[in-house]
Amino acid sequence: HAKLAYVEADTHLRVNSWNQVAVELFGYSEDETMGQILSDLIPVSKKDLANCKKTCLMSCSHVNNKSVELQYEIFYTPIINFKGEILGVAVLAKDITARLKDKESLKQKEQYLEHLSGFAPIGIYHVNIEGHVVYANPEYAWMMGYESAEAVTEQITDFATQVFYDAKRADEFMFGVFEAEAVTRFRCRLKRKDNTSVWALCYAKAPKDDAGRMNGFEGFSIDI
Repeated sequence: HAKLAYVEADTHLRVNSWNQVAVELFGYSEDETMGQILSDLIPVSKKDLANCKKTCLMSCSHVNNKSVELQYEIFYTPIINFKGEILGVAVLAKDITARLKDKESLKQKEQYLEHLSGFAPIGIYHVNIEGHVVYANPEYAWMMGYESAEAVTEQITDFATQVFYDAKRADEFMFGVFEAEAVTRFRCRLKRKDNTSVWALCYAKAPKDDAGRMNGFEGFSIDI
């Protein structure tokens, strides 16, 4: 769980509470902040804090007092007494820098894999549990005689009957995927869109989710 900075200020936005996590996140010690104007210390404007009538959320990048740039998620909310009078404003903040870096890293990996599969000289595909091809790369489309990868995902809705030229080999392949959870160096004829065939070496693996369920399989085919 992310550690939370907690800060309070009065109606004039003078700080009267500043916890240790706030020290770490914003770079000011507790002694430095007491009585100071809150908007001078954190990346929320004086106007927004002064006009705070309900809980607000914002995300921002900010260089703190120690010259460290962090990504913050900040909640600020009015402090209200039992009579409904506003006594000041409270601020909760957390450092989300690492979380955003992880997201960016994941995005870069996904882009890399997409780029790699886009020009790979082997056909790559993913089939859902219903037998519908939900992903195919351009090479797989070319090998199978379809005009594009999108055409493959639109038109191949029953992998076993539409992809294999021989029904018996289709049964063997599907049995291997769902019983052994993997097929390697499976030599067979694949059925192209125009009903001609192409000899291929096929590989497939059926991963399981966290609950142990199979939700389809992924594989690749090499034109031999």
